[in-house]
Amino acid sequence: MPRKFLLLVSVILLAVGVGLGYRVADGIWRDFYWTPKDLALTPEQARTRVEIYLADALVQSSTLSQPVRIRLNNVAEATRIPLASATFCLGAGLAFLLAGLISPRSRR
Repeated sequence: MPRKFLLLVSVILLAVGVGLGYRVADGIWRDFYWTPKDLALTPEQARTRVEIYLADALVQSSTLSQPVRIRLNNVAEATRIPLASATFCLGAGLAFLLAGLISPRSRR
């Protein structure tokens, strides 16, 4: 492959990988992946994802004197694909960069 083509592809892949990585990091820094406070769940609504125990007893909304709301951290579900894509793009970009730097120059 022509050297310039390999270097161009590497720059594009590295830029995409950095962009995706920044998007994930920015969301984590801004607490983007937490359930918003106004959409927090009751213990019954969150039963399939979390159980809360108080003094070895399962907490239920009906047994509490104060209302309890639960915010879930969805970072694993929300960042799985962008993080895998960023890793792939950065790895492929580095591979193309190395191939472009190591490949012999074409004589014209």
